[in-house]
Amino acid sequence: MKKALCVLASIVFLSGLVAAQSITITWPKSGCNWQIGSSKTITWTFKGIPDGTPVFLKLFQGSDPKGDLVGSTSIGANGKGSWTWNSVGQFIGGKAVAGDNYKIRIRDLGSKCPLEVSEPFSLKAAGKEFENISMLSVTSKFQVVGDGISVSQPAQGLQLHAGEALYIKWDKGPIASYPQVKFGVYSSDHKTFIGSIHIPDMGLKPNTGVYNDAIILPARYQVGNDYVIRVATPDEKFVGFSGVFHIIPVDWVWLTETFTAGYPLSYLATGESNWIGCMNTLGQAPSVPAVGFPVGWENWNDDPAGPCWSYVGQVYRTLFNPSEIYEGWEVSKAELKFSVINGVKQTFYILIRKSNSNNFSVPTEMQAAVNWDFGSPVVVDVTATVQAWCTGKMPNYGWIIRGANENYDHDNTKALCAITLPELIVTKKSHK
Repeated sequence: MKKALCVLASIVFLSGLVAAQSITITWPKSGCNWQIGSSKTITWTFKGIPDGTPVFLKLFQGSDPKGDLVGSTSIGANGKGSWTWNSVGQFIGGKAVAGDNYKIRIRDLGSKCPLEVSEPFSLKAAGKEFENISMLSVTSKFQVVGDGISVSQPAQGLQLHAGEALYIKWDKGPIASYPQVKFGVYSSDHKTFIGSIHIPDMGLKPNTGVYNDAIILPARYQVGNDYVIRVATPDEKFVGFSGVFHIIPVDWVWLTETFTAGYPLSYLATGESNWIGCMNTLGQAPSVPAVGFPVGWENWNDDPAGPCWSYVGQVYRTLFNPSEIYEGWEVSKAELKFSVINGVKQTFYILIRKSNSNNFSVPTEMQAAVNWDFGSPVVVDVTATVQAWCTGKMPNYGWIIRGANENYDHDNTKALCAITLPELIVTKKSHK
């Protein structure tokens, strides 16, 4: 008898736990008649379920399941939740037709919470407005576009991570006469233009019906927000929107990368800018003097047989252009680093290049002026510059590194400054 009472008590206790969790759909109500293509908000209340619990919504007609309205959305907070059906009738993988006895079911993704089904409601065909105009006016000013371009991807309810490919698919049949289409990113209400699918935009795309060469970059798509893709013909006569897709966060780590890509220039007394090396004015093959430094020298005409080497003035400059750095990176730190391995102590200047020209007098902007000691590397914080490259605020033309003495009247023991190949050490976010 005691055992039976314990079992009964356990059943009552567990029943109480189940009863403590509930979801109630408060809208739509019985008798609602929603127009296909309109925007409606589905609302519900809940008890005993943690705020933010992921739930999904499914559309039924009677007992016949049509498809998911959204694969995952938050149950809400403080006992209330909602989800906006931006295109009534549209579900993942299809579109409902006008009719009665439609219902919406809500349940959590793990099927732990009790499911709830709304009261039955109806869907009606999208209304159309007409005015009396002549056929001549129709043919000269308008083109019948029906429901516009049918865009099936991204699908309604799709969830994408930053860094994932964006797959766009549309029905090219009704617009087969157009060789190209254009895309745009819009907010889920179809009204607010966010930007192009590319950064920077690549212009019109071929009307092939599919496009998969775009990436979800945080600079365009913000985590936690909903978007749609707009597909249109260049003349805007045909327009269509994709389903609403959601950007979800991804795991990431800080990753450090080192870039090296520089070459030195020597500045001769003639004022010319040449690649580093020995110049022979007699047309002989360049060679290196037997002693001394292998840069900034010429074999002069006073000794055609050579090697009678005379120093005529040399300024050491290194052009450093780390072209592998791309827009869209999120950079927390960047340092330019090199060491002086020969020369006389002087100031080194780090100049930001303002064009991609390799001329000695390329436009520049001062980044830093640094002093150095033999044996200690020169390290310059260039975080702000690299961040400007990655956000598109400044083009990546790199830097020029040069010594302070650019006169012609110094001798080689004071003029020459040799440095190691510069390195750019960048710490950036890398998504797993």
